[in-house]
Amino acid sequence: TIPTNLPTGAEFERLDAQGLVARWRLDEGEGTTVQSAAGLPGKLVNGAEWDACGDLAVVRLRDRRRQYVDLGNAEALDLTGSLTLMAWVKYEPTDVWYPALLGKGYELTGAYGMHLRPGGTVWFELDAPDGTRHVHNPTDLCLAPGQWCHVAATYDGAAMRVYINGREAGTSKPVATTIRVTREPLRFGWLGSYGHFNGCVR
Repeated sequence: TIPTNLPTGAEFERLDAQGLVARWRLDEGEGTTVQSAAGLPGKLVNGAEWDACGDLAVVRLRDRRRQYVDLGNAEALDLTGSLTLMAWVKYEPTDVWYPALLGKGYELTGAYGMHLRPGGTVWFELDAPDGTRHVHNPTDLCLAPGQWCHVAATYDGAAMRVYINGREAGTSKPVATTIRVTREPLRFGWLGSYGHFNGCVR
C-alpha cells in the first residue's frame, strides 16, 4: 500500500525553500491533465488511465500501448547541477527492455533520468554537454514486482546515489559534471527511446 502520511503543507514549504522545482501528486483521478504544486502542467498520453489503490488515485500505464505521462519542458526543469528525482511506482514486469521511470531524454538527447534494467535494478544517468554519459546502476537492491516501491536518485555535484525504499543501493559513484540542457520534455514512463513502463505511479 502507499503510505498516507504525506508531508504537511509546512513541510512542503520547507522543501520549496530548499529548491523543490516540481511535485506532481498524480491524484486528480479523472481527465488527462495533471498539475504540480509549482503550476507546471502535464498530461496523460496514449490513453493512460486512472486507477485506484484503496482510497488513493494512481496512474496506470500499459507499455504495449506506449502510455506515459508528459510533464512538459519548462525552463525550471533544465537542471544542470544538483538534483533529486523521486517516484512511487508499482512495476508489473513484461518482455519490454529497459522500462523508463523518470527523466528528460536518453543518450544523444538525454539530460537526466532513471530506468529499470533486467532484474529490476535502477539505472541512473546524467548526460554532460560534451556527450559524456555518467551512469550509476547498483545491483544489490531492486524493485519488487507488483509492490509499491519508493525510488530516488540524487546528484549533489560530487556523487550519484540511488535509493530504493529509503535504503541506498550500492555505494555512491563519484561524479563531477554539468548536466546537458535538452528540449526533450520530462516524462514518466518513457524517456523518448527504449521501453515504456508497465504498472502504476503515484
